[in-house]
Amino acid sequence: MDKGSSMQEIYQEYARPVYLYLQSLCHDEKLAEDLTQETFYRAVKSIHRFHGECRLVTWLCQIGKHLWYQELEKRKKRGTTLPLDENQPDASPGLHAAMESDEGKISLFQAMQHLDATAREIMYLRVMGDLSFRQIGEILGGTENWARVTFYRAKEKLRKEWNQDE
Repeated sequence: MDKGSSMQEIYQEYARPVYLYLQSLCHDEKLAEDLTQETFYRAVKSIHRFHGECRLVTWLCQIGKHLWYQELEKRKKRGTTLPLDENQPDASPGLHAAMESDEGKISLFQAMQHLDATAREIMYLRVMGDLSFRQIGEILGGTENWARVTFYRAKEKLRKEWNQDE
């Protein structure tokens, strides 16, 4: 991190990508906001651990991801879950048309629930978080190529499922 950068500047630059990433994981705006705030609080407390081995946004997303996992563990212990599936639409639109309507988006995200956890997370990071494959690889501990290939395979799986449904 630049010595001249204040935490306020860092927050203004990275709060939105961190929030979008967390929302893509939890599907809950309020929880994503809370996790984003906690992410930056933890970042301030542990800024001495950031040595620049990765981009700052990647480090912040890693903190957020760990907070998300902690939240999942808390909910598991309490026996509560997150409301991920609402009402499933009757028809599944084509993959490209899916993002053009709210129903299509819901359908797409429900279909993504059938992917394995890693592929689903890569899809969320790419689609919702608008992160590069390099950033996704850094966050998930893989390479840029691994993230790209996994995304492509997941996208093809979704496309095949959509074509079968139509």
